[in-house]
Amino acid sequence: LSDQLKLVANLIAGGLQTQIYVVSLGGWDTHSGQVGETDKLTGTQPALLSKLSKAIAAFQDDLKLLNKADEVLGFVFTEFGRRIKSNDSFGTDHGTTWPAIIFGSKVNPGLVGSNPIIPVAATKSDNLALQNDFRSIYTGFYKQWFSLDDAQVSQLLGATFPEIRVVAQSTSSQ
Repeated sequence: LSDQLKLVANLIAGGLQTQIYVVSLGGWDTHSGQVGETDKLTGTQPALLSKLSKAIAAFQDDLKLLNKADEVLGFVFTEFGRRIKSNDSFGTDHGTTWPAIIFGSKVNPGLVGSNPIIPVAATKSDNLALQNDFRSIYTGFYKQWFSLDDAQVSQLLGATFPEIRVVAQSTSSQ
């Protein structure tokens, strides 16, 4: 991931006009070995989160050095959610919800949503209730970062969704 983001930083610094880049970090489909049996700070999940954190930090450092930090937003997402309780193999199965991470110098800091209420007797089949539709994040990006109007956003998304404040102040990036 770090190498991919380094390439993106170089493309941006070189003046490429692409407005959206997609990079990938695989390995998140952790149905087993997500955490260690006795040490929850070991296993696939902590290792992946460490890689993600270091890659984002290096990317932000590169953007600052290139004087481009205020021109870039990052968005970490997955195509599927996870369950709230581990299965018998110390992993989690596909579920209904997932966290998103939005980063950059122009991002509205903080958390969106509230801490979920996890039942005391949660099972490996339980899911969390969805708090925000992911298209509300896209609505925020389109309107606040790309300065699209309501009609354009509705056309892109196929419907109207509540807008999540993702940018600290309305800014057109390019």
